[in-house]
Amino acid sequence: MHSAAALTVRARVGRAPRVVAAMVGLAMLAAAGSVVAAAPARAEARTLSVTPSAELGNEVVRVAWTGFTPTLTDGTYGVIVLQCRANPTRLGDCFTANTYPDPAEGNRLGGVTAADGTGSVLFEVRPAANLPELACAQSTPCSILVYENDGVPVGPDDLPPSAVVAPVEFARSRADCPDVTDFDVRADGAASAAPAFYRWAAQRCLGNDALVLDYTETSSTSGRENFLNGLVDLGITSLPATDDELESHSEHPEFAYAPVDMTAITVVINMKDPATGRRLENVVLSPRLVARLVTNSDLSTFLVDRELRELNPGVRFPTATLSPPLLRAERSAATQMVTSWMVTSKDARDFLAGADKHRVPRNPAWRDQRYPTDAFANNSPEDDQFQPRTGQRTVGLRMFYGVRPAGTVPERTEIIGFIGIVDLPTAQRFGLPAAKIVNAAGAAVAPTDDSVRAGFELMRRTRAGTLVPAYDAADPDGTPDGDTAERAYPLVKVDYAMVPTQLDDDDKADQIRGLLEYIATEGQDDLPAGYFALPDALREQTLAVADRIQGPAAPTTTTTTVAPPTDTPPIDFGSSGDPGPFFSGDSTGGGTATPPASTDGDDGGAETPIATREIAALATTGAPLTLPALLALGGIALLGWAASGAVPAVRRVVVRVRRGTTEP
Repeated sequence: MHSAAALTVRARVGRAPRVVAAMVGLAMLAAAGSVVAAAPARAEARTLSVTPSAELGNEVVRVAWTGFTPTLTDGTYGVIVLQCRANPTRLGDCFTANTYPDPAEGNRLGGVTAADGTGSVLFEVRPAANLPELACAQSTPCSILVYENDGVPVGPDDLPPSAVVAPVEFARSRADCPDVTDFDVRADGAASAAPAFYRWAAQRCLGNDALVLDYTETSSTSGRENFLNGLVDLGITSLPATDDELESHSEHPEFAYAPVDMTAITVVINMKDPATGRRLENVVLSPRLVARLVTNSDLSTFLVDRELRELNPGVRFPTATLSPPLLRAERSAATQMVTSWMVTSKDARDFLAGADKHRVPRNPAWRDQRYPTDAFANNSPEDDQFQPRTGQRTVGLRMFYGVRPAGTVPERTEIIGFIGIVDLPTAQRFGLPAAKIVNAAGAAVAPTDDSVRAGFELMRRTRAGTLVPAYDAADPDGTPDGDTAERAYPLVKVDYAMVPTQLDDDDKADQIRGLLEYIATEGQDDLPAGYFALPDALREQTLAVADRIQGPAAPTTTTTTVAPPTDTPPIDFGSSGDPGPFFSGDSTGGGTATPPASTDGDDGGAETPIATREIAALATTGAPLTLPALLALGGIALLGWAASGAVPAVRRVVVRVRRGTTEP
């Protein structure tokens, strides 16, 4: 996803400093009368590379070195990796806190050097927002420093003689923007949209048409709630507001749904082959296996599950117990979607009903759990290890560092496997392999560009005009599409902005309109890893919503509504009336996924531009006429015509006053 970021930066250290350091060290040892074994031989020059090394955000990079002293069995000459300011001259220029979660935000990492003097680690780099001590940004370059831990203490004002430094460059971020005291547009909602909004905020904060954008990363549920309460300008969500949400916020503003990004939900893996030590890639999981995970059902035998072995022939899984899964605790659309997909499988439903085909017992604490649900929870209070965590980044961090949901870093001698559920941008930023999941056609698919686009083609439209996954991988009319269904990734996710269509402030209306126009055009050209550019139909829908935004100074006009053709019915954006829930059952879960079929008989409305079709019936000059004035003028005219006895036949014309709705 990074073009410039694919660069590899190398640094080289000359021999003279090492010779001086070695001579000083030998002199000190001789003075102390010490006798030590000779260090293992190594190459003459140390080199360091970081990949990717440019356009970085909070993400995982590969740090590799050559020419280092091989690490001894007692850990001597182990490697320390640090993130530092540019051109560090002492360790005090680096962030030396221990690895997460010992301090909550430490990213110091250790590694080993092989007998040939080479080694590598995956290392989490952090921009200013995640590591303010260094404030790394496009305008503030930083570096990665690696050195050998030879057992000699190094003070904060010194630099180890074996240190090698490689520069790294960060992408433009909010840290490169001017300081602000207030924001033009405030948005809140889906964690899956956060990286995209952070990038858009950084791109729009400078220039003649600068826009100060604030995004709070929470969840779709929170985004809808805060928008309907009038606390933010935009609420970002993957699922439309339910009837209950709209009814409980009867004073909510008129609004429309504007697509802002397309991504996917993933089941991610952090495991190593116990024989080779290499990370496992392309692991296949079924809905039934996911049901085992989220119900915490006999995880001690999960890695020898018969179906897991059948789906992954030849794969060597870790021999230790699987860690409880890393799941988000807060209510979210992602959880609703994953559990909706899960229960479309008969095998998963049978397992949840206690009738598993492989006779694996379901955890009795989940006996009364209803699906789908929008929140994962620990139904077994006596189990203190199964602990969903709040926050998408928290789940990603624990997955990357191998930290149990309720614990700390596992014993280093223990081989353990981790599985979690995150969105694709989080999987990409932490370098977490996404499992292939079995769709309704029985095919195992990973979230690639082809599979996500195929999944998009099958998405279904809600009454609110939003698109949701076709969990059963069939066309909206119920007819299976063999080729598309075979390729389709079942957990495609489109995030929408809930956009007010009538505002009291002209400037605010212009700012939101301009932001949406940017998101639908240039904003789709340079997305962070894990996103897919919006299809043309969704871009057009966002631009159509932008056109509908009005401020208080907008002139009042009347229009004649022309009924659209029967094959392209107007879509209810949810700005008034009832957009309808996508899932049956109450808001906490339960029921079954019952997406309404598309009314126009196409593929879920994916290629239907969303716009009302209107023509102007009356153009005014000068000051705009209000409705009472129009009625008064009409009455006077009719009385005059009647008095003269010359009342011609009048064709009935339906008119309306434009109030920012889509109703004809």
